[in-house]
Parts: sequence; structure tokens; C-alpha cells
Amino acid sequence: MKAVLRTIDKISNAVGNSISYLVPVMSLLMVIEVIARYLFQRPTQWVWPIDTQLMVIVFGFAGCYTMLNQMHVRVDVVYSKLSPKKRAILDIITLIFAIFFLIALLWVSIEMGWSSALRGESDQAGFEPPIWHLKLVVIPIGIVLMLLQTIANFVRDCQIIFKGRQQ
Repeated sequence: MKAVLRTIDKISNAVGNSISYLVPVMSLLMVIEVIARYLFQRPTQWVWPIDTQLMVIVFGFAGCYTMLNQMHVRVDVVYSKLSPKKRAILDIITLIFAIFFLIALLWVSIEMGWSSALRGESDQAGFEPPIWHLKLVVIPIGIVLMLLQTIANFVRDCQIIFKGRQQ
């Protein structure tokens, strides 16, 4: 079990670190657009759609990294005053909801992605690049990665409750 949890953590960490390099690329693209639009009065047709697709990739894959590092929103004023066991109990309650939500979200995203692929859906802005691949591949994979990390966090919290510590 330890090896499985470590593998999930390594994947989440690698994914998070990898996608972090897209953020400066997105920023550079916006700078290019601003310069082209306001300095040369020649706005591009491609920057906004490409930047939007990069943003979908970043947000799609950031969930597992966020769960790994427990950077999601919580009320730290209350949470930090709890014992580790009580924190684990509170985490388990919220993680159960998160797991059911992610399963439902995965189901819906696959249906929407499949429908989008069948239609060959494309972005209506700029040069109309295809977006079906984001809906069929990127978003579901991002959800699966976040679901795996959520389950790993759930297992660790169960270990704290039942064994008094993580294995």
C-alpha cells in the first residue's frame, strides 16, 4: 500500500511541476498579444485560443498537485486547532464528498468529451482550433489524477484514525 501511495504522490508531483512551465508561456503569449494589438495595431488571431487551451491544461492537471500539497481551501482558524485525529476525521468527511463529486464529474466529462469529439468541436474564436481533444482527453485525465490523489489522501487519513499514524 505504501508503494502505491508513493507512486500516486510522485505522479501528482511530476504533473504539477510539469504544468507549472506552461504558466510563463501563457504570460509570454499575452505579452505578445498586447504588443501586437497596441503597439503595432495588428492583433493576432491565434493567441487567445491557444492561451485558453493552455489554461484548460493547467487547470485540468493542477487538481492532483493541489490535493497532494493540501493547498485547497479550508478554514485554517478552526482546522489548525484540531488534533491530528480530529483533522483526519474532518478530512475524511470532506474527501468522501470529493470522491463522489469527482466520480460524477468524470462521468459527465467523458460524455461531454465524446459528444464533442463526434461533432469535431472547435473554438469559435480566432482561427477556430479544435477543442474536442481537451474535453475528451485532458479534462478526464486530470479528473482521474485528482481522484487518485484524493483516494490516497483518504487512505492516509484512515491510517491516522485507525492506527494513530500514517504508514
